Amino acid sequence: MKKSILSFLIILSVFCSVFSLSVSAYAPSNFTVNAEYCMLSNMDTGEILYSKNADEKLYPASITKLMTALVVCENVDDLNQTVTIDGDLLESLLGTDSSLSYIVKDEVLSIDQLLHYLLITSGNDTALVLAKYVGGTVDRFIEMMNETAAKLGMNSTRFDNPHGLPDDNHYTTVNDIHKLATAAFGVEKIKTICSYSRYQMPATNLHGERTLSTTNFLIDKTTTYFYKYCTGGKTGYTESAGRCIVSTAEKEGMHYLSIVMNADPKYTDANGNRKRIEFTDTARLFEWAFNNFSYKTVIDKNEYLGDIDVGLSWEDSNIQLFAGESLTALLPNEANKNSIEVDLKFIEGKKVDAPIEKGETIAIANVYYANEPIGTIELCAAKKVKRSTLKYLWMLFVGSFDTIWFKLIFVVLGVTLLLYWIICVVQINSINRKRRNIRRHR
Repeated sequence: MKKSILSFLIILSVFCSVFSLSVSAYAPSNFTVNAEYCMLSNMDTGEILYSKNADEKLYPASITKLMTALVVCENVDDLNQTVTIDGDLLESLLGTDSSLSYIVKDEVLSIDQLLHYLLITSGNDTALVLAKYVGGTVDRFIEMMNETAAKLGMNSTRFDNPHGLPDDNHYTTVNDIHKLATAAFGVEKIKTICSYSRYQMPATNLHGERTLSTTNFLIDKTTTYFYKYCTGGKTGYTESAGRCIVSTAEKEGMHYLSIVMNADPKYTDANGNRKRIEFTDTARLFEWAFNNFSYKTVIDKNEYLGDIDVGLSWEDSNIQLFAGESLTALLPNEANKNSIEVDLKFIEGKKVDAPIEKGETIAIANVYYANEPIGTIELCAAKKVKRSTLKYLWMLFVGSFDTIWFKLIFVVLGVTLLLYWIICVVQINSINRKRRNIRRHR
């Protein structure tokens, strides 16, 4: 894979953050999210429909592995390259209560196989192997993770390992996870692997065939948490991070990303039954979005939006502005065009000078629903406006007064006139002296 992939994903991530709705633009009314931190966003528009404690520092647990996978995919051109497992790396995890893929010393695996272990079984051992292979050393790979985080605008994140075991110097926020997930799931290899509920791992030099099973119960039909619209995701858990899951869902052409962090691992319902609340929270968020939001055309192409004053024209003192294109936004089902506001305050008292071509973009306006930004729209001229040559020349003449060249010429002219006056005075005085001398000698 080429370096350009990450550049595109960074631009995409930044684009999504710029055009997102503000935090907690809407809130579910029929349920409560039990997890301490969460976010639900539309993957097509980047709009954030709901969030909770999105800027607060948290431990990412194995959600870290999305960054590990992203850095690997960005820096390895051939995923069929093979790696011989370093036994010392495996021993470094002893006593850490890690989730493991149970790869063994001297086993030969491809990068592609290791990515499947990393994202399906969430093996910390696999994360270390990939880190050392790609970075040369694990420490260098961690530097690469932080460099990528910086490029993605994850300004409240620091990685201290490639697997997610708790560390005071290993932290992030939901807002930063959103940027990471947008980039990671934009890589087809990562997206595909995270969609598998089962994967048949081919035999290696030291193991026979193995079946990998997902830790994401939302895509596992054998569990009670199966959610048919979920298309994939990555889970995480440590005692300090709680239960975590970043997942995606699709229904009728609508794509959503859910982030649920620090769900209570000991949660029990009213009947005393233990529940994996991270899956329940996620499914509820998806259902809420699918059932309560839809795409609506809020502004039609060529719709009249306002007027702006025109300068340098004898014929027109103002001109009408129309929408250069239609605007479709994700909105609550009950929303209507009466709730839409186009912010034209920035053009009040402003003036655009002729000549103006019909359809020319004059400005860009923000569009709001319920005081929340939902997009931008081009304001285009409704007609052609000719420029008055006389008014234009007068403008140039008056405008020249403020130019440095005019001021320089003015100074030079002033100095020249002063010198001329001095010379004239000197000459006149000289002539007068001569006349007086002549009269004395008569």
